[in-house]
Amino acid sequence: MRKKLDIVIVIALLLISGSICFGQVRVKVITKTVEQNFEYAPENTIVIRGEKSQIDIKGWDSNQVKVQLTLICKAKSEQVAAKESKYQKYILEKKKDEIRLANYYQVPTKTSLESVLLAKYEIWVPSYAKLEIHNSYGNINLTNLGGNLTLTNKFGNISLDQISGLGEYQCYFGDFTAHNLKGNNRLKFNKTKTTIKGLSGILNLDSNLGDVTIGEVTGLVKIDIKGSKSDINLELNQPWKQLNLQLRSEFGDILISEQITASTQKTGNVSSLVRKGNGQSKIKVETNFGMINLTAR
Repeated sequence: MRKKLDIVIVIALLLISGSICFGQVRVKVITKTVEQNFEYAPENTIVIRGEKSQIDIKGWDSNQVKVQLTLICKAKSEQVAAKESKYQKYILEKKKDEIRLANYYQVPTKTSLESVLLAKYEIWVPSYAKLEIHNSYGNINLTNLGGNLTLTNKFGNISLDQISGLGEYQCYFGDFTAHNLKGNNRLKFNKTKTTIKGLSGILNLDSNLGDVTIGEVTGLVKIDIKGSKSDINLELNQPWKQLNLQLRSEFGDILISEQITASTQKTGNVSSLVRKGNGQSKIKVETNFGMINLTAR
């Protein structure tokens, strides 16, 4: 009986492994890489319009803009990949004061795609460059930049590292992550989780249906957050007595760390905390159907 059972198990395993083997689909990948350099002047704006694109941009100590664009086509057969890779189009040009970078797709009418079409930008720009970026269905990663930045991303993430200057960011249905964010920044997010670690300067944030966590706030700050159905978590590495606080949550609670002796007020469905500190940092947070969690030293 034992031997018969072992034979049945072995046969079953062979059948399973065979179905996995036969079920595997080999994918044909065709890539095309285009490289181009541009001379950057202070009056220039770099405008990027991506679709199904990953956009990686790094600042460097050069007046050159270096662009490497890779177009990717994945299909089940070489014939389909060769055919549909031709639907991928791009623009790399400089006109007057604009450096224009874009990718798009020209799919014939009534044609159903059999492939996956993607793009990847790797770009090096002067650290002080002015950037305007619009993207959908892909991620944007920025590193070591200090100029004027305007970003809009739909169905993708935004990641920032060592960013300063003047920034405006919009994100729909993604994650926003920033490390060492400085300067004057305005954020408008919908269905986006926000995480900032290391903040100084001015931050204005509107968040709808997305929790917010801000930590390692060490420098002088002015924070103004408006949330809707969002939890707001603030970890301020500053003496709490220096903070000017104005917190309000409707249909939510306000939680503060033990060393903060200020008291919260409860009126109907509204929790609030208002306190004038002896420093210049100003923290204003309003949310509804979400809690506010504040820690300071």
